[in-house]
Amino acid sequence: AQSGKAVAAGTVLVTLEPYLLDLEIGQQKARVAQAQAEVDKAQSGPRDEDLQRSSIALEAAKTDRRRFEQLWNDGVLGRRDFDQALVAESTARQNYLERARGSRKEDLASALAMLDGEEQRLAYLKRQREELSIRTPAAGVVEVLDLRPGDMVKPSAPVASILEDGQLWLRAFLP
Repeated sequence: AQSGKAVAAGTVLVTLEPYLLDLEIGQQKARVAQAQAEVDKAQSGPRDEDLQRSSIALEAAKTDRRRFEQLWNDGVLGRRDFDQALVAESTARQNYLERARGSRKEDLASALAMLDGEEQRLAYLKRQREELSIRTPAAGVVEVLDLRPGDMVKPSAPVASILEDGQLWLRAFLP
């Protein structure tokens, strides 16, 4: 807006430099998308390929355990080697069961909390971006707008004078 121009309430008079904040908002949008992907991943659980891989690993561990058990029974293998095969089978079974059950509710709650925090940070940054636009508080005429591109504005410093509609004002010059 220029000096002498009529403006409506809420008209943007000046927008302060938003460039660094715009970059930060872009980064925060990426963080929100990443957090949303974590929520989606927690909700959908393991992929079919992961479950199949766990099933294959379990079957391989069972086969090894049976071989090692036969070798141990034949006296060819020591108890320690057979015990390692038992542990490997138990671990593979547990991994398979964990994947088959899907995500834990705690993992989903954590992902949702992370998403909420990232969304709140984005809302905060957007609010800061809005505050870079200086708007007229009421309808009126711009009396003075004393800013030029590149000027530095101090906090709480006036940047414009607005003569509100419906208010009497007088400018007199005395000799």
